[in-house]
Amino acid sequence: MNKRIEINRHSPAKRRLFAVDIENIVGCGKVTEAESREVAHTVEQRYALGSNDHVVVGVSHGKNAFAAKAWHGARLVFQRGKNGADLALKHVLETEKIEERYDEVYVFSGDGIFAEPVSMLKSKGVFVEVVSETSRVSKKLMHSAQVINLFSDKTPSTPAIAPLYLAA
Repeated sequence: MNKRIEINRHSPAKRRLFAVDIENIVGCGKVTEAESREVAHTVEQRYALGSNDHVVVGVSHGKNAFAAKAWHGARLVFQRGKNGADLALKHVLETEKIEERYDEVYVFSGDGIFAEPVSMLKSKGVFVEVVSETSRVSKKLMHSAQVINLFSDKTPSTPAIAPLYLAA
Protein backbone atom coordinates (compact mmCIF):
# COMPACT_ATOMS: atom_id res chain seq x y z
CA MET A 1 0.00 0.00 0.00
CA ASN A 2 1.34 3.41 -0.99
CA LYS A 3 1.05 6.31 1.40
CA ARG A 4 1.23 9.85 0.24
CA ILE A 5 3.32 12.09 2.43
CA GLU A 6 3.15 15.81 1.90
CA ILE A 7 6.08 17.88 2.98
CA ASN A 8 5.62 21.55 3.65
CA ARG A 9 8.89 23.01 2.39
CA HIS A 10 7.99 26.57 3.31
CA SER A 11 6.80 27.69 6.67
CA PRO A 12 3.86 30.04 6.37
CA ALA A 13 4.74 33.70 6.53
CA LYS A 14 3.92 35.46 9.75
CA ARG A 15 0.85 37.63 9.70
CA ARG A 16 1.25 41.07 11.23
CA LEU A 17 -1.29 43.68 12.28
CA PHE A 18 -0.36 47.35 12.55
CA ALA A 19 -2.87 49.30 14.67
CA VAL A 20 -2.16 53.00 14.17
CA ASP A 21 -3.62 55.81 16.26
CA ILE A 22 -2.61 58.39 13.65
CA GLU A 23 -3.64 61.33 15.84
CA ASN A 24 -1.41 60.12 18.69
CA ILE A 25 1.56 59.40 16.43
CA VAL A 26 1.35 62.77 14.69
CA GLY A 27 0.85 64.46 18.04
CA CYS A 28 -2.27 66.50 17.43
CA GLY A 29 -5.99 66.20 16.85
CA LYS A 30 -5.80 67.51 13.30
CA VAL A 31 -3.82 65.35 10.89
CA THR A 32 -2.80 66.53 7.44
CA GLU A 33 -2.58 64.27 4.42
CA ALA A 34 1.17 64.96 4.23
CA GLU A 35 1.66 63.87 7.87
CA SER A 36 -0.36 60.73 7.30
CA ARG A 37 1.62 59.93 4.15
CA GLU A 38 4.92 60.50 6.01
CA VAL A 39 3.94 58.14 8.83
CA ALA A 40 2.72 55.54 6.32
CA HIS A 41 5.96 55.73 4.33
CA THR A 42 8.07 55.45 7.48
CA VAL A 43 6.17 52.41 8.75
CA GLU A 44 6.19 50.73 5.33
CA GLN A 45 9.96 51.19 5.05
CA ARG A 46 10.91 50.32 8.63
CA TYR A 47 8.75 47.20 8.86
CA ALA A 48 8.96 46.11 5.19
CA LEU A 49 5.20 45.66 4.92
CA GLY A 50 4.14 42.76 2.73
CA SER A 51 1.05 40.94 1.55
CA ASN A 52 0.51 39.21 4.94
CA ASP A 53 0.46 42.53 6.79
CA HIS A 54 -2.65 44.52 7.58
CA VAL A 55 -2.83 48.14 8.69
CA VAL A 56 -5.75 49.58 10.65
CA VAL A 57 -5.77 53.35 11.16
CA GLY A 58 -7.97 54.84 13.86
CA VAL A 59 -9.33 58.39 13.73
CA SER A 60 -11.79 60.40 15.82
CA HIS A 61 -12.45 63.34 13.54
CA GLY A 62 -14.04 63.24 10.09
CA LYS A 63 -11.37 65.47 8.54
CA ASN A 64 -8.68 63.07 9.76
CA ALA A 65 -10.41 60.27 7.88
CA PHE A 66 -9.61 62.07 4.64
CA ALA A 67 -5.98 62.51 5.70
CA ALA A 68 -5.71 58.85 6.74
CA LYS A 69 -6.85 57.80 3.26
CA ALA A 70 -3.33 58.77 2.15
CA TRP A 71 -2.33 55.44 3.73
CA HIS A 72 -3.18 53.25 0.71
CA GLY A 73 -4.54 49.81 1.51
CA ALA A 74 -5.19 50.57 5.18
CA ARG A 75 -8.49 49.87 6.85
CA LEU A 76 -9.93 52.96 8.49
CA VAL A 77 -11.83 52.75 11.80
CA PHE A 78 -13.65 55.78 13.10
CA GLN A 79 -15.38 56.82 16.29
CA ARG A 80 -16.39 60.37 17.13
CA GLY A 81 -15.53 62.12 20.34
CA LYS A 82 -12.84 62.16 22.97
CA ASN A 83 -10.58 59.11 22.64
CA GLY A 84 -12.56 58.08 19.55
CA ALA A 85 -9.56 56.76 17.62
CA ASP A 86 -8.40 54.86 20.71
CA LEU A 87 -11.81 53.31 21.29
CA ALA A 88 -12.18 52.31 17.62
CA LEU A 89 -8.77 50.60 17.59
CA LYS A 90 -9.33 49.02 21.01
CA HIS A 91 -12.58 47.55 19.71
CA VAL A 92 -10.67 45.93 16.82
CA LEU A 93 -8.03 44.48 19.16
CA GLU A 94 -10.59 43.11 21.61
CA THR A 95 -13.35 41.77 19.36
CA GLU A 96 -11.83 40.55 16.10
CA LYS A 97 -10.01 37.41 17.33
CA ILE A 98 -6.64 38.95 16.59
CA GLU A 99 -4.82 36.17 18.46
CA GLU A 100 -6.23 33.62 15.99
CA ARG A 101 -5.34 35.62 12.89
CA TYR A 102 -2.00 37.31 13.59
CA ASP A 103 1.40 36.33 14.95
CA GLU A 104 2.56 39.87 15.65
CA VAL A 105 0.76 43.11 16.54
CA TYR A 106 2.29 46.58 16.43
CA VAL A 107 0.38 49.28 18.32
CA PHE A 108 1.30 52.81 17.26
CA SER A 109 0.12 54.80 20.27
CA GLY A 110 1.26 55.60 23.76
CA ASP A 111 -2.21 55.72 25.27
CA GLY A 112 -2.81 53.63 28.38
CA ILE A 113 -6.21 52.54 27.05
CA PHE A 114 -4.32 49.90 25.02
CA ALA A 115 -2.67 48.25 28.05
CA GLU A 116 -5.45 45.70 28.58
CA PRO A 117 -5.79 44.50 24.98
CA VAL A 118 -1.98 44.41 24.63
CA SER A 119 -1.66 42.31 27.81
CA MET A 120 -4.45 40.00 26.63
CA LEU A 121 -2.80 39.45 23.23
CA LYS A 122 0.59 38.86 24.83
CA SER A 123 -0.92 36.30 27.24
CA LYS A 124 -2.32 34.42 24.23
CA GLY A 125 1.10 34.12 22.60
CA VAL A 126 0.98 37.07 20.22
CA PHE A 127 4.16 39.16 19.96
CA VAL A 128 3.23 42.80 20.69
CA GLU A 129 5.37 45.88 20.07
CA VAL A 130 4.29 49.38 21.08
CA VAL A 131 5.60 52.33 19.09
CA SER A 132 5.19 55.77 20.68
CA GLU A 133 6.72 59.15 21.16
CA THR A 134 8.89 59.16 24.27
CA SER A 135 6.91 61.87 26.04
CA ARG A 136 3.49 60.32 25.38
CA VAL A 137 3.79 56.67 26.37
CA SER A 138 1.81 55.41 29.36
CA LYS A 139 3.76 53.48 32.00
CA LYS A 140 0.94 50.95 32.14
CA LEU A 141 1.23 50.38 28.39
CA MET A 142 5.02 50.14 28.60
CA HIS A 143 4.69 47.23 31.01
CA SER A 144 2.18 45.42 28.80
CA ALA A 145 4.16 44.79 25.59
CA GLN A 146 7.22 42.70 24.80
CA VAL A 147 8.94 45.56 22.98
CA ILE A 148 8.60 49.33 23.34
CA ASN A 149 9.98 51.37 20.44
CA LEU A 150 10.24 55.04 21.42
CA PHE A 151 10.93 57.99 19.15
CA SER A 152 11.49 61.65 19.90
CA ASP A 153 9.99 63.58 17.00
CA LYS A 154 6.56 63.68 15.36
CA THR A 155 7.08 60.60 13.20
CA PRO A 156 8.59 57.22 14.03
CA SER A 157 11.42 57.68 11.51
CA THR A 158 14.29 57.72 13.98
CA PRO A 159 13.84 56.15 17.38
CA ALA A 160 15.25 58.16 20.27
CA ILE A 161 16.57 54.95 21.80
CA ALA A 162 16.96 51.36 20.75
CA PRO A 163 13.82 49.31 21.34
CA LEU A 164 13.34 48.16 24.92
CA TYR A 165 12.86 44.41 25.02
CA LEU A 166 10.77 43.44 28.00
CA ALA A 167 10.30 40.03 29.56
CA ALA A 168 7.65 37.94 27.84
